Amino acid sequence: MKSTALTGTIAATLIASVLPAATRADEADARRILQSMSNYLGALDAFSFNFDTEQDVVTVDGEKLGLARSGHIAVARPGQVHVTSKGGFTDLEMAFDGTILAVADADTALYTSVPFAGDLAGLIDALRDTYARPLPAADLLIPNAAATLMEGVTEVKDLGSGVIGGIECDHLAFRNPQADWQLWVAQGDTPYPCRFVITSRDVAQAPQYRVTVGDWRETADGAAFSFAPADGMMEVDMETFALKAPNFPTHLTLEASQ
Repeated sequence: MKSTALTGTIAATLIASVLPAATRADEADARRILQSMSNYLGALDAFSFNFDTEQDVVTVDGEKLGLARSGHIAVARPGQVHVTSKGGFTDLEMAFDGTILAVADADTALYTSVPFAGDLAGLIDALRDTYARPLPAADLLIPNAAATLMEGVTEVKDLGSGVIGGIECDHLAFRNPQADWQLWVAQGDTPYPCRFVITSRDVAQAPQYRVTVGDWRETADGAAFSFAPADGMMEVDMETFALKAPNFPTHLTLEASQ
């Protein structure tokens, strides 16, 4: 008990020493850095990155657990995206070539495909509004990420520098009525998002969703946007696929409003 109390005292002292500087941080700088990231991402014709995610789940008896996944995303504008995502329950692949959206689950050997005509922003809207299945990393893929991320924001802080995967970043913090979210943006000429953390304040025990980005590239990295099913895979309709692979693809959403 003494050790726990001492640890708590040290932690409280450290927090108290940091928070005054954070509360005095320049809001204008944080907004500028976020807009710089948004402008950079929006100007790219193509990009790709690896990701590691961890999503907190609170059980009925109040235990908080973290579910981890890893994957890769490649984007070629105006309307192509390829996503792979592997975790303990599903092994998913999503491909959109500008006309056909295909999603496959290697664990169930099922895939589905639907026609869609439009750009990436239109696909994101359709997946969210029609299928209630947000596209992975939607907040980062849209042309003006800053405008979407800042919707409903009531507090903005620039917390100085941090280092993610050896990359020095600007550390920003934001608050909206439902959630707190933090963003680490790489410093320099390529201000890409290195880490994104969302804390849901209005949910018991304030679960978090954490995404860390690695191997950032300004290229689509040779991604195959047209899906080719592996031998033995069976095609089903979207509704059947959603029932058989229920994690598609909401476990990757980066929407700060969640």
